[in-house]
Amino acid sequence: MIHPKYELERALGPTVRPLQGIDSILRGNSCSLKLNEINKVVVESRTSTDDSEMIAMSLGLTVDATIDGSGPYANEVDDIVAHLTWGTGGAVFDADIDWLNGLTLSVPANTVRVSASYFGQAGAGGLSTVFQAGAGLAYGSWEAFKCNPRRTIKIGAIANNASVSIPIPNFATAFEIQASGGAFTPPGGTIAVDLSTGAAAAPEIASYAVNVNLDLTYSIPGSARLVNIKNTTGGNLQNISVVFLLSI
Repeated sequence: MIHPKYELERALGPTVRPLQGIDSILRGNSCSLKLNEINKVVVESRTSTDDSEMIAMSLGLTVDATIDGSGPYANEVDDIVAHLTWGTGGAVFDADIDWLNGLTLSVPANTVRVSASYFGQAGAGGLSTVFQAGAGLAYGSWEAFKCNPRRTIKIGAIANNASVSIPIPNFATAFEIQASGGAFTPPGGTIAVDLSTGAAAAPEIASYAVNVNLDLTYSIPGSARLVNIKNTTGGNLQNISVVFLLSI
């Protein structure tokens, strides 16, 4: 007589764990990332079944010292982005996050792919820094080591009374507005921020009067898909960025 537990296992078929399909030494990988390379796959794993588990992903980034002339800070680095794609069963999710050195997060999945993109401007003599982008996968939820992921969108200058609209990234639940290089909010001046669904003539879902660089976080309602930023400070603003906090 077969124990009911094993009858169930035989009926369901063998379980293939999400990382079982690749050799253990390939559960992490690093590769050179050059200026303006887009969606370069760093590591990928998928199972042949629909079984899913919590998969932890860790990201690392260093300057590739093996390439002559790359040198640190050889060019202006505008953005290094991690493109995360994961899924379980018929559901597929994706998110773009800032590639932060040492970031770890966990997702329920039976397939995971981590890709990288590097945006910037060449430096003197056409030189540009080459990075080593690394990503590792493991089982389990690494909440104790989690670094909250974020996505930074660089807007640049906003003239007085000018407006800029940007889409809200997937999984964004809150945002901050930051500035650098001489941007400031004059005393008593604010930036008007409206959140909407993005539909034509759609009313605002939420509105905020934001002071730059006060490290204040503003919530994003679930139905919001677009952020509209208007400079109402009475002066020109430089190097404005919106930092979206993600709930991954």
